[in-house]
Amino acid sequence: YISMFSIIGGLITVVPYFVVQPSTVALKWAAIITTLALVLFGSIKAKLTGRNMVWGAVYVTGRGLLLAGSSYLVATIFA
Repeated sequence: YISMFSIIGGLITVVPYFVVQPSTVALKWAAIITTLALVLFGSIKAKLTGRNMVWGAVYVTGRGLLLAGSSYLVATIFA
């Protein structure tokens, strides 16, 4: 199941690039959709594990955005 959900999660983030032009606008939409998905998945994960849903959403979203920002920074440096 983990690999299936990883693929689905990855596809969610690239959909704007197939639908929206130019790519700078697609990047903004991808960031918004990714943030919303992180909030949703974080709160669901917290509920399933018996933790506070708000804290779970903040935790997963914060980590996800930190990792996305780090990846973007590394790509910008080496591009």
